[in-house]
Amino acid sequence: MLLSVLVSCVLLLSAQAPARNRKGTVLQAWALSVVAPVARAAASVSRGISGAADAAAEAAHATSENARLREALAQRDREIFGLRAAVAQADKDRLLAAAGAVLPRFVTSAPVMWIEKRAGL
Repeated sequence: MLLSVLVSCVLLLSAQAPARNRKGTVLQAWALSVVAPVARAAASVSRGISGAADAAAEAAHATSENARLREALAQRDREIFGLRAAVAQADKDRLLAAAGAVLPRFVTSAPVMWIEKRAGL
């Protein structure tokens, strides 16, 4: 009984006594010093959870961005393939046109049939 009275007196006095830094009472300082590790642990868990959620969101965004970029790259590859084929064809046309300048110009052509007459037949 005496112990409970002494503890209650200490608590009442500490609730009224100002703390060293004059911000709050001794009881508040004791309570904060007891609660501080719990608050730090809760903040750490909260940062961990929010960090994991952010990482998951960033991974999902990166996956969709990669898919979009792959599709754009494939489209550009198809376009480059077509352009390379067109350039190759234009080069061949230029070579044929240059070679055609030395050949005589034909207005028309006709099929020719070769008939051979062999001896004895």
